[in-house]
Amino acid sequence: MIVTLLAFVFAGLLAIFALIQAVVVAVYCRFMRPPLQLESLPASESCAVIMALRGADANLRQNLVAHLKQSHMSYHVHWVVDSERDPAVSVIRALPTEFSHRWTLHVLDLNSDRCSLKCLGLSQVARRLLAGSAPPRFFAFADGDGLVSNDWLVRLLSPMANHQPQSDIAVTTGHRWYNGIPMTRQFASMGAANKSGAVNELCLGAIVRYFWNLGSLPQMHAFRVVWGGSWAIRSQTLRTCGLLESWESSLFEDTQVRTFVERAGHRVVTAPGVLVQAYESASVWSTMRWISRQLLDMRLYHPSFLMTLLHAGTLGVIYLLFAFLLSTGVLSGNGWLVGFVLLAFLVYQLYYVAVWWLLQRTADTCLGALEYSDQSRSETPRFKLKTVCWVGVGLILTQVIYPIAAVRALVTRKVNWRGIMYRIHTPTNIQRLDYQVYSHETKFESRTESA
Repeated sequence: MIVTLLAFVFAGLLAIFALIQAVVVAVYCRFMRPPLQLESLPASESCAVIMALRGADANLRQNLVAHLKQSHMSYHVHWVVDSERDPAVSVIRALPTEFSHRWTLHVLDLNSDRCSLKCLGLSQVARRLLAGSAPPRFFAFADGDGLVSNDWLVRLLSPMANHQPQSDIAVTTGHRWYNGIPMTRQFASMGAANKSGAVNELCLGAIVRYFWNLGSLPQMHAFRVVWGGSWAIRSQTLRTCGLLESWESSLFEDTQVRTFVERAGHRVVTAPGVLVQAYESASVWSTMRWISRQLLDMRLYHPSFLMTLLHAGTLGVIYLLFAFLLSTGVLSGNGWLVGFVLLAFLVYQLYYVAVWWLLQRTADTCLGALEYSDQSRSETPRFKLKTVCWVGVGLILTQVIYPIAAVRALVTRKVNWRGIMYRIHTPTNIQRLDYQVYSHETKFESRTESA
């Protein structure tokens, strides 16, 4: 009797879980429709783009060039590194001279070990620019591992720039779009090292990251989560809301933005249609560590972490119930129980495939509306039988890894980011334990295992 009741509880949890997901996904997909018309911003709407770099990934040069090819507005890119000997510096200095007037390189002053290098660098550069005689109207922030379109910046700023200065919209954010399957043309121009065909390798870790990131986007929109690789803020808001002071004692810079901006009486909104593409191969283990770091960011700095934890916990309970009921049915020879549980689980997975298709279609619409140069536009890959099998395994594996990563996020007290170890005492008490200049010869964790 109890087992039968648990079986119906299992089916009920799946139904409720699916219904809530359907509503959140539908709202997100409807909102993300890109604007039909894109207007150029006047020169007075200037923007400073700040990007903290450490190390030179294989696709860094192409991504930096993409940030220098922004159209429809006036802007200047500021790169910050922690050492002149960082490999990223040689990549920057080798960029085409035609873009030399559009960027400035900053070397941060290592005057504190109470926050991450990224937070320290962003804070120092932003303070320098705000103290200048003609500070920019907006600040935008980006990461070196994302490929942006030529109209990324103007689309990111439009929700703020198209309103009056007294508008309550003070922050806009884009979203990251990880390609689970390598895109041949997108990465063909990164350099000789990438032309060997290695980018066409299909790996399970990248697929898991793709599915988890895809599923997180509706939540990010619903909870107004700012992503550090693509967001912008009014300079006056950045100057007065207390965010700069917070960065100087923080590990992560992005998810806490909502708290400070809304406390100052302004709004955080998602910029419709703004997606930043990325692809990196990764192992399943490194992907799980990467997911746990994203959730750690939420735990430390975002007010909606309990909702995210509830989401992950419910999924964990569903899988524990599934394993228990299925094993009980098999061991007791209860064919009805086995069939009922398998049918409910199969229906839910088919529903998730439908959600996947809807989100993928939405992303295709957004990416298709963006202005990419010919060498950067990606082609839709052909799905072979091997790809379909890997995707099926990755879909289920993602649902298993997610709750485990949430538990890891709850117990994590140390974080290794690009070869630097940080100890977490409290969200505002971070201790950098060591420092060394990034080197290709040093076996640091890959970016997918970074904070």
